[in-house]
Amino acid sequence: MKVDAFEKLERPISAFDHDDHNDKAALEDCSVCHHVYEDGKLVEGESSEDQACADCHTLKAQGSQPGLMMAYHRQCKSCHIESKKGPVACGECHVKK
Repeated sequence: MKVDAFEKLERPISAFDHDDHNDKAALEDCSVCHHVYEDGKLVEGESSEDQACADCHTLKAQGSQPGLMMAYHRQCKSCHIESKKGPVACGECHVKK
């Protein structure tokens, strides 16, 4: 995750190992997390894995497009809630060293 996109961190960077996460979650389709939207609609099967989230998401929300922090949180937490697996509380991802 590109933390340099944020002006100031409110919490420690989230503890996230991309490959380990995908192995545990049995994720093979990159577009599940690396989505593409056109005209506000999800483009099924299209992947943005070669781009950083900050390439599309600005710090502040733009219309219906969430700001960068909200985009991260929605992407991760909504999947964790839906699958009933994975952390959803702040301190579970943002672990103090």
